[in-house]
Amino acid sequence: MEYELLVQETTRRENIFHSASEKSDASKNEKHHWLALAELKDGQRIQSGIARGFDTGLRGARTSGYAFRFRGLLRVPATGLYLLHMQGADGYRIALDGGDVLTWDGPHCPAEKTAVQNLAAGDHAIAVDYFVDKAYISFFKFEREGPGVARQEIPRTALLHAANLPLPQLALTSTGGTDGTANIKVQVNANGHQIAKTRLVLGKLQMAESDGAELSYTGPLPDGESTLSARVVFDKDHTLDSEPQSITVTGPPVQGWDVGVAGEANSRHGLWQTAPDAFSFFGEGEFVVSRKITGDFTL
Repeated sequence: MEYELLVQETTRRENIFHSASEKSDASKNEKHHWLALAELKDGQRIQSGIARGFDTGLRGARTSGYAFRFRGLLRVPATGLYLLHMQGADGYRIALDGGDVLTWDGPHCPAEKTAVQNLAAGDHAIAVDYFVDKAYISFFKFEREGPGVARQEIPRTALLHAANLPLPQLALTSTGGTDGTANIKVQVNANGHQIAKTRLVLGKLQMAESDGAELSYTGPLPDGESTLSARVVFDKDHTLDSEPQSITVTGPPVQGWDVGVAGEANSRHGLWQTAPDAFSFFGEGEFVVSRKITGDFTL
């Protein structure tokens, strides 16, 4: 999908949730970045490019005052009636073949809205506008169900972008080790574009970044199977992601120390023993490494 990321840095005071009153702090402090889809035209575009599906994670650390415009093609596997379910906070508009299908403008909760569409097999132009004013929890979930298709989020493989100019090409190669580490390389064929940065991403976590068209990473990864992808930033503010790739890393058990889980029990294990009294950690969760000692010690 082609996308644009827009932001509205400024806020304005406007009472939507609280009655106007100078005596109420809630009323006096109610401010908004934007309140309607029509205001997106005044937003500042800070990033654009090709997304894998409706990837709102491209906003980075932003939690408010941002908006996405997605444009592309929706691939329909078989002709028939389809139910389209949307949950989003805040405002959104979804159009197919140039006509609005689902629209809910303004700040609101992510309650579900559903539309019924008779769609022919093949590719259909799809456009989605979506903004977040000051949502406590950003939420975007677009599902479909129809002939031979159980209810599910629309898969990335069904969301395409039109073929235009040649894009950079990303090659991601990886080898998982048996010592808790992996060797990963990313190479970018610029195809006439100016490459600014190359990034390595594990799930939603950016692991490494380089200036230019090559990146190498040798270091720890969580135990088991992980999903990696590469992202290139080109032509100043455009981005393109590689296809995800799986890698499996294993390592020897910790020796000479007791290991306990202090966080979630199902967190991925990424505690590796690099020497008898040294460790590296990568991944989620909290682990406690301990052993009984006597006498003086250095930590």
